[in-house]
Amino acid sequence: MYFNDTPVYGIKALIISILSTPFFGLIWAFFNWLMLRFGGFLYDNFLILTNKSKTGQPNL
Repeated sequence: MYFNDTPVYGIKALIISILSTPFFGLIWAFFNWLMLRFGGFLYDNFLILTNKSKTGQPNL
């Protein structure tokens, strides 16, 4: 395993990988939330353009 361009082995590498896992998990969760919000925004605007509500009934 490389950390800051230096090879790390043994217990030290294990500890670094365990400590970095939550950090990368939070990054992926944030990007997932961001993409889902963007998709919801596109979906809502598509419904407005097609003149339909979320229930499937046309807006009158």
